[in-house]
Amino acid sequence: LISGNVFSEEPDESTTNDIRSSLLQFAQEHGADALHRRLRDVDPEAAASIHPNNIRRVARALEIYLKTGMTKTSWDAKSRSGENALPALVIGLRFADRNLHRHIIMKRCEKMFDTGLVDEVRRLYEEGKLATGTASQAIGYKEIIPYILGQSSREEVLTSLYTATCQYAKRQETWFRRRDYVHWIDVDDYATGIKPFADLIHLAEDICFGNS
Repeated sequence: LISGNVFSEEPDESTTNDIRSSLLQFAQEHGADALHRRLRDVDPEAAASIHPNNIRRVARALEIYLKTGMTKTSWDAKSRSGENALPALVIGLRFADRNLHRHIIMKRCEKMFDTGLVDEVRRLYEEGKLATGTASQAIGYKEIIPYILGQSSREEVLTSLYTATCQYAKRQETWFRRRDYVHWIDVDDYATGIKPFADLIHLAEDICFGNS
């Protein structure tokens, strides 16, 4: 994934950051409604689907327009059609067994908690980098902050982190399921170590060269 899209053509990161910062600064100075009006002027359909108070999504929609010259509505339609900048084979990995998927997510949350996430969030919080902004709302950070402030237990943190991660995984899968060009592979057996990774390569070759 590149900037949230499959093989998308986008300017360099410094340009992206400059545009985003400018839009967020505009919202801070003129208000969320003013930023939303800017979006409505160039992309009424996207504006109708995004609440004015959701500044991050409004800014992202404007960012797409300012970087590419395409509205978010047109960009999304192009993305769904599979028109990528480069010829690509896109393979989506999924779990047929939802319970196994949830179990793996929980184990990942526990590992993150026990192997450095708490220390990382504490350091960033003490440096004042999580006081406001996108970082403080990132999955993992926003759940840990109450813990380092003594406002929640390890179990409560893991529950909220697990829930947020499951919801995010669901949104990701839903996004990709709308893309007709994605070839889906169930990976339940890989997670339990039954099949070798080479099987994935063979599946990719079958799809690319029509050997199946």
